[in-house]
Formats: sequence, C-alpha cells, structure tokens
Amino acid sequence: DFRKGKDIDGLEVVLTSRAASVTGGVVDDNGQPAPTYNVVLFASDNTKWPFPSRYVHLGRPSQDGRFRLQGLPPDHYLAVALLTIQGTEWQDPEFLDRLRPIAKALTLSEGETRTLDLKLTIQR
Repeated sequence: DFRKGKDIDGLEVVLTSRAASVTGGVVDDNGQPAPTYNVVLFASDNTKWPFPSRYVHLGRPSQDGRFRLQGLPPDHYLAVALLTIQGTEWQDPEFLDRLRPIAKALTLSEGETRTLDLKLTIQR
C-alpha cells in the first residue's frame, strides 16, 4: 500500500541497461529452414503474462530467415515456433498456457545473448 509520507519496506528497484536477447532459426519436420513462422517467447511464471508485459514477445524471421528478440529481462522463459498466429492471441494468458507443454525452456541472464534453434510446430 503506497501512502504519502510513509516509508516502504521490502521494495527493491533494479535498473539495468544490460537486457538479454535471443536469436535463432526455425526448421520444419524435414530439418529444412522454415521460411515463415512466429516465435512466441514468454516467462515461465504466468504472473508475468498479463498485457502489457516485457516478459511476452513475438518474433518473426528477418530477410535472412532468422529471428531476433531484444530487450528481455533476465528470467526463465519458454519458447515455441508456430506457423500461424491469430491477431494478438500471443498476448492471451490462456493461449500461452496451452503452449507450455510444447515449448522449449531456457534461462536468460542479464546482458546475455542466446542462440535458440526451434522446430516448427503446426497447431491442430
């Protein structure tokens, strides 16, 4: 509870200019680079999902076929590559929860750049 003139205990403010990033590619069932895909990267802690969130990101391939996600806070994440995304469903906590079983886990530290290669998931 924040009140004017009152001290706040147990609050920790962390500022950094050393955000993490993830770069990588996606392959199809045949091991060939997928030309079209969407990478959803989200914190494994579902309390960090509600919009707007720095812990939920969507990536698409650049001209070289690879994706890059930047400005990520250090945390434990899950990542999945999907052929299609409908609108803003990637920001929906229920959608993210359905992705958990097929997602790849990773941990990002402050300032780390991680390379992540994923297999394309076709949603049914």
